[in-house]
Amino acid sequence: MREEGDREPQQVHGHRAQPDEEAGAPRARHAMRGDERVHGPGRRGEGERQEDAEAEHGGDDDGDADVPPDPRQAGAITEPLDRDMLGRLAGVVREVTDSLAAYDHTRALEAAEGFFWTFCDDYVELVKLRSYGAGDEGATASARAALSLALGVQLRLFAPFLPFVTEEVWSWWQDGSVHVAPWPDAERDVLGALDRHDRAGAEADGAEADGADAVLETAAWVLGAIRKEKTALRRSMRAGVAEVVVTAPAGQLAAVERARRDLTDAGGVETGGLVLVEGDPPLVTVTLADT
Repeated sequence: MREEGDREPQQVHGHRAQPDEEAGAPRARHAMRGDERVHGPGRRGEGERQEDAEAEHGGDDDGDADVPPDPRQAGAITEPLDRDMLGRLAGVVREVTDSLAAYDHTRALEAAEGFFWTFCDDYVELVKLRSYGAGDEGATASARAALSLALGVQLRLFAPFLPFVTEEVWSWWQDGSVHVAPWPDAERDVLGALDRHDRAGAEADGAEADGADAVLETAAWVLGAIRKEKTALRRSMRAGVAEVVVTAPAGQLAAVERARRDLTDAGGVETGGLVLVEGDPPLVTVTLADT
């Protein structure tokens, strides 16, 4: 996951390598193109990182995109899925920071990258429609604020490793350079965006591996089963779903319930089509709608 040259990261505070005004943007765009020689077979390239960032902004970089609001000016982050994601991000910030302080650059990159793929492949897909305005205003504001906050934090986490890409994306919606922005702090930048009650809940959500608090993990499991069934039947990812029966222990069912709206929207599930049944082992049965 390198842009070019060696893998030695930049300093956490300040910067050593910032693109000049003439070469910066072209080099950034060149680095954003996926290159198997850099990323290895099966790894997604920087072009897809750029596309994911553009999706979070609601468009491309033509100046007309609906940029998510500054989380400090947005509504409260109230939705369980958003809070669970941020709780997990807070833990990643701590791990990356501690790893860099110990000069364990490989571990730092692995932690940031692992969260990034979950964020893009699962979380963004789950909240995409809600962030575009589906549902009530409070839920939409929660998704937009969470997306904005998470994007800003992740850009700073990746900046030592991907200096040109992060600088380019940062310039789309922030002033100045990402390389002189404060290093992210779990308490200040992630949990600090929530009120006292929400902060405690989000940190617990992100720390739990099982039960009702593992909202993102459980919702991703169900959405993955829906996608798998559509792929197996060679149907479009936009194909309608008549019914999804989730059989699982009570804790997992509670997590699914907390993400019900996002799951039905992302999976294309018909109204009333998400059925929860307590049982073990966990199983997801998907029935696609007739074409």
